[in-house]
Amino acid sequence: PNGRRVDPQGMVYAMDDDTAVYFCDRFRRYKFFCGGDGLGLLTDLVVVNEKMLAENAKVFATDPTEAARQRAEGYALYEEKPNLRRRGTEIGTWSQHEYGLPGFQYFYLRLKSFQRFCESWALLERCMQADIFQDGLRGAFVSLGGGPGYE
Repeated sequence: PNGRRVDPQGMVYAMDDDTAVYFCDRFRRYKFFCGGDGLGLLTDLVVVNEKMLAENAKVFATDPTEAARQRAEGYALYEEKPNLRRRGTEIGTWSQHEYGLPGFQYFYLRLKSFQRFCESWALLERCMQADIFQDGLRGAFVSLGGGPGYE
């Protein structure tokens, strides 16, 4: 896109007309569009993600070679999704162990968080339009479309 890059990963671009082009996939194949309000929300997500990525950086190995190995492991897990093929006791794309690895968290925060945030926001908007919240929420949310770091 010809806009100003909002985040280091290149997932959100602010356009000259106060709209945004954003992506939810790691190869940035599929463009999504939003107005100024959406741009504000995505910019807030970027701010939160930068704080979480700073915390994530603290749990990597201090040795640069080992930290690079951890990131490579995280990318491989993100790409290959081995838990889907294991047929073990854990259900889901990634196992709880995989979610806990610093390298996996690094890629999840950088990439998947945009998809999860947009999906969750759209769900909440549909609930509001259907008046589901008219009497307030009954119960509590522990996590909504999160993943590591969002609970």
